[in-house]
Amino acid sequence: MTWFLLGIVAMFVLFATLNWARSANPKDILKAIKWTAIGVGGAVLLVLLVTRNIQLLWGLGVFLIPWIMRLHGLRRLWKSMRGPSGGQRSHISSPYFDVYLEHDSGVMDGRIKAGPFEGALLSELSMAEGQQLYDHINAANDPRSLQLLEAFLDRNHGAAWRQAEQNDAGDSASSNSRSDSGAHSNNSGQMSVKEALNLLGLKSGATAADIKAAHRRLMKQVHPDTGGSAYLAARVNEAKDVLLKN
Repeated sequence: MTWFLLGIVAMFVLFATLNWARSANPKDILKAIKWTAIGVGGAVLLVLLVTRNIQLLWGLGVFLIPWIMRLHGLRRLWKSMRGPSGGQRSHISSPYFDVYLEHDSGVMDGRIKAGPFEGALLSELSMAEGQQLYDHINAANDPRSLQLLEAFLDRNHGAAWRQAEQNDAGDSASSNSRSDSGAHSNNSGQMSVKEALNLLGLKSGATAADIKAAHRRLMKQVHPDTGGSAYLAARVNEAKDVLLKN
């Protein structure tokens, strides 16, 4: 009778667990498995220590070690599949800016390091002030800073800032200058490993799976088809290549 009741309880617990697992977050399932295993293992270990059954303790250790290794491998696989954790940022520096891009929201902003608005955030500038800063950097012949500012203005003001600049200029010379700016070299040399890690929001020691996952996630934010820019997309692709080669 006792075993019959225990069997019914076990079936009820199993049914409730399966029902919960159907709608639970995979991360919560792994956490539940982890703590359940720790609890059961601790209880068994305590019983073996109290009864001083050393031989069974060694046998239990030999049995559990492979399962612990499998659980660790499953945890690493899940981490690789879900990609970088939330809240990560990409960082790009140039003579005029320290720019960051939020991976989750796609928000782009940065601190201005030089020029007429030094110390301000890009997001604090009006469209007219952004145009003024653009003209200043263009005169200073800094294509990398110019491309970063273009990417920010395109993302936040769309085509409106370009049209406004053309109207202010009164001729097509300004338009041709701006459209040709994308043809400038987007690099002052080979991207360093540190720059690539900052751009993809990774730390030293990142695996190939981490690099590819970060690249895929970031490309969804910076691709021209999703409101990004060709310059940012090229930099993200270059960062992935640099890290995979190293």
